Amino acid sequence: AERLATALALRLGAPEREMLTRRPTGSVAAYEAHAKGRYFWSRLTAESMGKAIACFQEATERDPAYAAPHAGLADAFTTMGFSGVVPPLEAWPLALAEAEKALALDARLPEPRIARAYLRLFEAWDWGFAERELAQAAGENPLSPSAHQWYGLFLAMRGRTPEARREVQEAYLLDPVSLIATTMLGFLYCLAGDHETEAEQYRRTVELDPHQFLGHWGLGNALTHLGRFGEAESALRRALELTQDSVFMRAVLAWSLASAGRSAEARAELGVTAAAQAGYASPYQQATVLAALGEGDAAIAALEQACGG
Repeated sequence: AERLATALALRLGAPEREMLTRRPTGSVAAYEAHAKGRYFWSRLTAESMGKAIACFQEATERDPAYAAPHAGLADAFTTMGFSGVVPPLEAWPLALAEAEKALALDARLPEPRIARAYLRLFEAWDWGFAERELAQAAGENPLSPSAHQWYGLFLAMRGRTPEARREVQEAYLLDPVSLIATTMLGFLYCLAGDHETEAEQYRRTVELDPHQFLGHWGLGNALTHLGRFGEAESALRRALELTQDSVFMRAVLAWSLASAGRSAEARAELGVTAAAQAGYASPYQQATVLAALGEGDAAIAALEQACGG
């Protein structure tokens, strides 16, 4: 690859040359197991996350010195905590341990730094540590879409919208068919209050993969903000179906129904969410529904519960 780049007169910097010559594992079987794990992880459902973990664990067994599968495990445990598959306080220590293992094997790998940044951010609200980790991941890995997109999300959360847009656009240019990058573009339009463009962006995400829930979820959110509640319900029910009736998506549906003034149906969905046995009912998500129902005191109580872990 380096000889071809030289023949094409491409100017490669040190990071790009290092990436071209890096050989993360000598085991084809370990590489294949990791690649399968990443595919299953990208589906972002409880069932697919279980398959991803099994693949990543197989890869670590086939090559204990291979850093990427540990990073995959960190991402899987982090995602399970954020999405309500398991309580965050159970998932995140497992994620941090795997991220540290990955960095010990390969300090240049971006994914474990990204995981570590968000874990510290949401456990301790350490914005400075998170920014340093994310900026380092993006700076050391200029060709990594994940490094740019997750740094972009952080910048968006800080209100630094122009910088966030540059990072997410870079991720999108590096991988135009990435569902996560296209979803983050939609999120930036949401933060800007441009919900029509947000809806169009999520329609493109749905077009990329109609069997993945992210596009339907984002489209449902955008249509709810636009007051097009019937269309929003259809999109969110499709997302709920694709996530195998996840607690996370049911709470989003309840919020949309509450926003539409359908209080009885929203309360029914919220009751199912709160009583969920297979998953973690996030107090924060419950608060969003209660706020949309006009129950301010109950929403504040749920937020206080969320702050307590």
